[in-house]
Amino acid sequence: MGTIGTISTGNYSSALLKESVQDTIFDTYKDIAGMITILKKLGPKKKATNMLFSLLNGDIEALASATTAAVTAAAAVPVMAGTGVNFAKYDSVAIYTAAGVIEASGVVESVSTDTLTLNAAVTCSSGSTVAITGKAVPEGLDIEGGIYVEPDKQSNYIQPFADQWKITDVMKFSAGYGPDTARRQKDQMMRRFLRRIVVSLYMGKKATPTVASTADWTTGGMLDTLSTNKFSGSSITETAFASNVKDWFAKGGSRKLLACSGTMLNTIWSWGLADRQVPNYATKLGLSIREYMSPNGPIMIYQDRILDKIAPAMAFGIDLDYLGTAELIPMRKHTPAQGMSTADEGGISWYMGWNIANESAHALWYQIS
Repeated sequence: MGTIGTISTGNYSSALLKESVQDTIFDTYKDIAGMITILKKLGPKKKATNMLFSLLNGDIEALASATTAAVTAAAAVPVMAGTGVNFAKYDSVAIYTAAGVIEASGVVESVSTDTLTLNAAVTCSSGSTVAITGKAVPEGLDIEGGIYVEPDKQSNYIQPFADQWKITDVMKFSAGYGPDTARRQKDQMMRRFLRRIVVSLYMGKKATPTVASTADWTTGGMLDTLSTNKFSGSSITETAFASNVKDWFAKGGSRKLLACSGTMLNTIWSWGLADRQVPNYATKLGLSIREYMSPNGPIMIYQDRILDKIAPAMAFGIDLDYLGTAELIPMRKHTPAQGMSTADEGGISWYMGWNIANESAHALWYQIS
């Protein structure tokens, strides 16, 4: 079993490790590394000190619930299952309809998982919203039961991404060898290297080493993390998409990005040209990014061509305030230590993982058609 925090550079000389080459590589391979560029530039950056790194998955405070039955002159108000505990004694609440009519107000006396007991009898409709409007504490009385929310601690792993190219003396005498062989080998290595990192963002499965002395740490990606906002995209309409987006925007920040294949992109554009525009930051990033103006706010739209290959029926909703990179060792090119090899060869490595916090701030659409 591997040991947390133990890494090895193998036969590569630390003296020959180059400085970080991320920016140059990302600029050269924008067609593949677009999502990495976006997250490195716009997402949070975390410096890991170990192969295992932690993050907090604290949800945004729930400020409202909804009644599940009509109430007539009673203090007990039934609310959605599991949401009663989001309220506390002395919370002042307002109960209002979808039409914007306030039906009642009161102060919470006690709570259970699906019931609020108020300080006075109220009358309200089924399906009305119950919202916290403040704290109503009697003068001279301390707030009962100070609230301490223990954050939901999550973790992920740093994955040693690496690849290399090699040309042996035997290859040099083959019919296929030419003056551009080394350049082509390096280019193919870089594309392979970056493509695997991007795929791990979407499909990576968090895991620790299972074979002794083998660095097979793998970092968890979006599919391995998301559980809350998962929507069917089968025959999706603009109305259904707007409803999904409302849930997506309910928690997290306002900087939302939809990474999708051409299938989802064509569907969104079919809803009307007036809803899309080119944001200013797209030019700075050098990427083809559009902006869809949803009722809840702007959504950056980026067509990741890797998704066209591996998951054309999926689209990933990313909150840029809660998804970024965690880095243990910067991306570096390397060459073998002197005397270790007689071949023309080189490689690249990056010890990094995906810092995905607040999973409910992200979203997934699947079975898009």
